[in-house]
Formats: sequence, C-alpha cells, structure tokens
Amino acid sequence: MLPETTNGFTPQALDWYQGILSRFPGEHRRKSKTDADVICPVHDDHNPSLGVDLRQNEVGPKVVLNCRSQGCEYAAILGAIGLTDADLKFNGEVSVTSYGCTLEAYAASKNLPLEFLTGDDVALEDGTCYVKALGRKVPAVEIPYADQNGEQVATRYRISPSGDDKFRWEKGSKTILYGLHKLEEVHDTGYVLLVEGESESTNGRLGVPWGGVVWSLPIRTTSPSTPSG
Repeated sequence: MLPETTNGFTPQALDWYQGILSRFPGEHRRKSKTDADVICPVHDDHNPSLGVDLRQNEVGPKVVLNCRSQGCEYAAILGAIGLTDADLKFNGEVSVTSYGCTLEAYAASKNLPLEFLTGDDVALEDGTCYVKALGRKVPAVEIPYADQNGEQVATRYRISPSGDDKFRWEKGSKTILYGLHKLEEVHDTGYVLLVEGESESTNGRLGVPWGGVVWSLPIRTTSPSTPSG
C-alpha cells in the first residue's frame, strides 16, 4: 500500500499524474502517490531509473523527469512517449495526455492490492486498446466479463485512470452483469449488492457477494436485494 501523503495535491491533479505515468511502458516502482521510478524509454534500461515525480512550482502542479542512470535528455524522453513540455503541466482539465492505464496505476488509483486484482477472482491483465482520437494503441487494463459458468464472454478496457473517456468495449462484446460467475454464491447467500462499475464490485472482497452493473446513468444502490431464480 502506498503512503497516504499527497503533499497538498488535489485528487484531480493526482489522477492526471496517474495518466502521465501510464504513458511509460514497463515496470513502475511507486514510492508514494507523487513519486515513481519507471523504465527510461531512451536508453536500454532494465532497472527503473527514470524519476517521474509530481511537484509544485509557482504556476501549479508539474511532472519532473530525471534519468538517474544515463542522464538522458529531457527532450528525448518526451519525444519517446509522444508528449511535450506543456503536457507535463497540470491545467486542471482532462486532455488526451491522460489516455493509457496500467494495472499498477489502476491499483494505486483505487487503493486496491495489485495481487488481488490479478488473482483468479478478478483476473485483470495489462493489455492495449486502440484509441481513435490518438490514432494508436495505448496501455489498457483488460477487464474480463464471465457468464455464470465462468466462461469469458466479453472484455472491457480501462484506457484512462480519470476523465470522461475511460472505457472501451472489445468489438463484438455485449453488455452483461459484471460478476455473473458469482451467481452460485449469490444463490447460497440469498442477496447481492448491485453497484455502478467494476471497481466498486471488486470491493466485494469485504466478505459479501458482489456483482456490478455498468449503467449508462450514474445510478447506485447499496441496499441488499434478493435475486430471482
């Protein structure tokens, strides 16, 4: 679990920082919610040596890059990940620079253990997803949807840790209840909690049966309801 300190940064700034981190492929070593070492995209880096840290200057939040191994040039690092200097300055708005989401970034943003999210019960994986607005694939978290027999029938991609445009469905997927593979447990217990979205459903690890519904409207219910059948 990451240290809780946020150094006075707003949740919006921290979400934006997660998006910047997600632009760097490979291993991330999170030291806090505002500090991380990643694989440098410029030199042949096998041990995360590029510091990608959120800092505050006189203008506002800014991401600072520092290759501690080879001293790679700032401009070369930006070019390797397709960003500009302006992209590393938080302006309070969601932009295309937030596209891209890794499992590690997702786990940190939801404050959930990575081992839990990648375990058999949830089975999230790192992947990629094409984003038309960018004209290329970005890192994405693959979210499997299984039927009551445990067979995967759909895949949803988390393409950004924040903002209004966070998800894509795999072509051919149909919207179904998330957590149907838990239906037998629901029948045994006699109730299920219906929530909005997958991340809320994963919090069902607290000892209650879980099943999430991905609504098109922000509808939420926490009252137990008895399943039919």
